[in-house]
Amino acid sequence: PLRVHDRWGQPFHILLDTIDDKQVKNPDLASSDPNISQSKPEYLATRLAFYSVGQDQMPHGKDDIASRRK
Repeated sequence: PLRVHDRWGQPFHILLDTIDDKQVKNPDLASSDPNISQSKPEYLATRLAFYSVGQDQMPHGKDDIASRRK
């Protein structure tokens, strides 16, 4: 199995568009960081997204990392 880890040794969460609607559920919807997104959409317009809980290893914090590819 493929194992992909962030720089702190924690596994990345990989989100895939499995129904071909060109969107995935936003993994960082409950983030406490107001700089991530003011609108906080429920879905992201992408077919693939990677999500890391960051250095503190706690989800929805200010150090979370989400990247996406269209």
